[in-house]
Amino acid sequence: MSLVERDRKYCIIRNANGNLENYDIIACFPFTSASKKMSILVRSQETGKIIYYVKGAETVIEDKIKASCRSSLLESCENLALDGLRTLVFAQKVLTEAELEKFQAKLRRAEQKLKNREQHILRVQS
Repeated sequence: MSLVERDRKYCIIRNANGNLENYDIIACFPFTSASKKMSILVRSQETGKIIYYVKGAETVIEDKIKASCRSSLLESCENLALDGLRTLVFAQKVLTEAELEKFQAKLRRAEQKLKNREQHILRVQS
């Protein structure tokens, strides 16, 4: 996949089949040293599907994926590390409208905090 175009409100991606996919950006969470990950929440303009993408080190993403997939993830990363390679792991979750509304409500509450705002926002992303 490759990024074709992006601004603050939308992005266009060329998928593995060479087709363009258009997304509206709902929320974006840049990398921080506290979270050790970055993520983006998007809605497909073609399908309406809501997808939360996250990328980071396997130690951070490990807790975000299904338990049944963790050993495979760690084994793959370990094999790459034995070859001297560093890894970056990507994960995604498809959300329903109800899950999106719940997420956005939590995010709004976290953003309104005066004390420890960043920690509250990090908890919403988890």
